[in-house]
Amino acid sequence: MRTKIFTKLIKKTANILVIARKALTLQRKINGVMLEWLKRHAWKACIRQKRIASSNLAHSAQKWDPASRNACGIFRNQNHTAMSEKEKFQLILDVLKKKAAEILPKGSQVSLYGSRARGDASPDSDWDIHILIPGEEKIPFDLWDKYAWPFVDVGISMGEEINPRLYSFAGWLKRSFLPFYKNLEKDKLTFFRN
Repeated sequence: MRTKIFTKLIKKTANILVIARKALTLQRKINGVMLEWLKRHAWKACIRQKRIASSNLAHSAQKWDPASRNACGIFRNQNHTAMSEKEKFQLILDVLKKKAAEILPKGSQVSLYGSRARGDASPDSDWDIHILIPGEEKIPFDLWDKYAWPFVDVGISMGEEINPRLYSFAGWLKRSFLPFYKNLEKDKLTFFRN
């Protein structure tokens, strides 16, 4: 009798341990997902802290170390003390074009949309870019890392918030009924095609 009770107790304990192990594994997965999310989104807070006094890129660049300044190849002349919003706009578009030419596959298109494209942006507005690549309708997440993250990285190095959206041409056309699609198509400023 005692052995049966003891055996049942061991089985229940083993089941509880299996459940606890599964819960721990699930918790680790959740923590991994949260850590990945933080890696992808915590940079926004860093960008806001970099904007100490103004959104003037040349002024901000003087505060960075030389390796960071030259990471994008844009701050070669350190005699700049002020930069107009128009110069800043053109400079950032040129850097984005250069990055797009480096990383995007043939047949891609990159457009600026939102307040920057409409021309009603404030100096600390973010840069919304729309990336279209050839391929299947659904884009695997690893392609976001390959094609969209480098633009975010450029923004970090320049002290600007760049928010890329990545779609395939087929996937984008399937969204043609959405208000976002219609607004973007109306406002977009296409600055790169290859």
